[in-house]
Amino acid sequence: MKNIKRRISALATSLLWGGFTYTGYTLTSAVALRVGYANAGQWHYYVDLPLIMLMVSIALFLLARRLPVALFVTIWSLQLLVFVPFFLGYGGGMYRAWPKSKA
Repeated sequence: MKNIKRRISALATSLLWGGFTYTGYTLTSAVALRVGYANAGQWHYYVDLPLIMLMVSIALFLLARRLPVALFVTIWSLQLLVFVPFFLGYGGGMYRAWPKSKA
C-alpha cells in the first residue's frame, strides 16, 4: 500500500511537470514562428527546466518500490520546493506577488 501512495504522488508530479513542459514547448515554438527566434533563456526556463523535472518525476515513479522512503520523500519534496518559484515566474513574474509601495 505504501508503494501505491508513492507512485500516485510521483505520477501527480509527473503530470504537473509534463503539462508545463508541453505548454512551454508550444509557447516557445509559437514565439519562434511569430517573431522568428526564441530567446535561449526562455527556452531553458520554459522547456528545459520542466523537462528535467519531468524526468526526475518519471524516475521516482519507476523506482518508487526500490528507493528508501526517506530518499523518495526528500526528492519529491525538493521537486515541490522548485515548483513554487518556477510557477511564480511562469505565471507572469514574481513582482506581482508583492504589493506596490506608495512612496
